[in-house]
Order: sequence, then structure tokens, then C-alpha cells
Amino acid sequence: MFLKTLYVNGMIFTSNQEVPYAQAMSVSLGGIDYVGTTEGLLNSLGISNLYDPKLSEYEVIDLKGRTVIPGFIDADIRERAFDGNELARKGIIGVCALGSLGDEEVFQNYLNASNQGLNQYVSLYLPWDFVKKHPEAMEDKQKFIRSRRVHIAGIEIPGEREISEDDYREALEFCKNNYCQISVKISDEDPSSTMLQLLMQEQSWLEDLDIPPARVHRGGSDFHPFDAVEKELTAQIEAEEAQRNQDVYGLDSIIIGYTKLASHYGGFLDIGEIKKGGKACFLILNRDLSQIPVEELHLVAPEITIIDGKIAYKEEGSTFKLADKSAAANQDQGLGIKLVEK
Repeated sequence: MFLKTLYVNGMIFTSNQEVPYAQAMSVSLGGIDYVGTTEGLLNSLGISNLYDPKLSEYEVIDLKGRTVIPGFIDADIRERAFDGNELARKGIIGVCALGSLGDEEVFQNYLNASNQGLNQYVSLYLPWDFVKKHPEAMEDKQKFIRSRRVHIAGIEIPGEREISEDDYREALEFCKNNYCQISVKISDEDPSSTMLQLLMQEQSWLEDLDIPPARVHRGGSDFHPFDAVEKELTAQIEAEEAQRNQDVYGLDSIIIGYTKLASHYGGFLDIGEIKKGGKACFLILNRDLSQIPVEELHLVAPEITIIDGKIAYKEEGSTFKLADKSAAANQDQGLGIKLVEK
């Protein structure tokens, strides 16, 4: 068994502004310990080239130019999210979910599911009505540890048309006193603008955790990451074309929104980015994102989903070799993810 896995010759988008693009990374014990160039990775290990006999000490995966991005975070609050295989197929490595079903808390259910193959990280939000009936559900502070695979992030309240101002303020004070997030469910019919304006005036009570104390979600819909990316990018293109004609659009900010930012707003720790010290949760895609028509984005999918350095999903019929020892000589892959409209 190899203690370290080297991924080389890839086109890696990290969602990390400090090192946005890379060719290589190394993974050990489920974490990332190097992100950079293939040459830099080899040098860090005292290896001269990809044919050096010392490489036999490592599992070497030649990405051969494949696109790698961080795993997606489903930041809307789902009623339930127990199907780890389906989530991994979509490239989802973290999900926000309701912390109760009816009058039953589901924290233990998710722990049991994790022990039985649910690889995703889960951030739970307890409905305010449930918390009022069962305040003891918030007493065990071990459940709030963000590094746990399953943790409680806070409470969920309905939009302002379904909750009184007194109840809203009581929920807000509860979150401050219990040091947790408050998540407001909004919709097109109920944007809860007054409530959100009041929340924006609040001073953060989670400043030292570097996560937002308040957040919004829509819930309900089934999250298909690249469908969402295509829809958002198409809207961006249409808006920009009204001002000027251009044929190259950046994909970076949209991926960051569904990875790093979604992780941040969901209260997760060390996922959503490919960075040194982070968890090894990323996707090897079936399409090259450096050149792809906008209208084909929905066809992009993970060929491989990696969670904590292990395979959580592999596309049926994939010819990708996970232990490819015939690594080609290092080449400049021309990094810089762009999207070209054809």
C-alpha cells in the first residue's frame, strides 16, 4: 500500500486564489500536502524526473492533461441526503441538510450512514420549530465541531411571510447565545428582504470561526452542478453581450462559487479547495474545460470522484488508470481555465 499518491501532468483548477492553477499535487492520509508544478513536486521528493526509480515508492497517477477541480458543495438545505453514491456521481462531496425529519433528530442517522458508506461531509441545520420543542438537541457541543464528517451548523428558519418578527428575533438571539449559524429559506415569492436587511445590520457573532453567521438558501430542487454552471454562465453571457461582443468567458468564478464559497457558507472546514493542508476531495472530469462550448457544459461529469484521497465514484466504462506508472515527461499544459463559445 502506498503512503503517498502523486497526481502529475494535470490541468488543475484549485479554487484557491493564492495558487489558482497547478499541474500536480500529492495526497497522503486523505489530505493534500503539495500543490504546484510537476517539476516542483518531484524536486520536493528529491526525484529528478518521472522515470526515476525512486518513484516506485509512490503511487503515480499521470492525469495526461485531464481537468481536475475541487468537489462541489450542495449548499441548499435538503430534506435528506443519504444516497452517497448518487451524490458522488454528480461530483458532490459536501451537502447541507435538515437536521430533523418531522419530530425526529437525524444527527445519529447521518453518523450511521457515514459508517455504512456515505462519504460526503454533511452540515446539518435544525428547523427552528424543532429546536423550540427540543432545545436539548443543541446542548451537545461535540456535534458542532466543524472538522467532523457530520456536524450541526445552526438552525433554519422560514421566510418572513411564515414567521413573526418576535419569533425571528428569538431565533436570532438563540443563534448568538449558542454560537451557531442562522439560515433563512427564501423563494421568488418570498425573498424575505426585510429580514435579510436586519441580518446584514447585525455584527458577526462567529467572526473567529471565519464563517458567515447568517446565510440564505432556497432548498427543494435537485442540485446538478454542471447544469447549474451552464445556466449561470449562459445568463452571464447574455448580460455581457448586451454591452459588448466577446467570445471568451471565465469559468473560474462560477466554479469557485459552487466549491470554495459554498463550503464557506455551509460552515465546512478544509473542503471546497485544492490546497496544501486541505482534505483530498476533488473531481477528475470527463471533459477538458480549457476548450468547451457553453451549450455542452451539462455534458461534463466526474470520471472519478475522490473523497479523502479515496475513490467515491468511477464512471462506468472509464479507461482512466488509477495507478498509471507510464508517466510521460513533464509538459507545460497551458493552464488557465477559459470557456470558449462556439
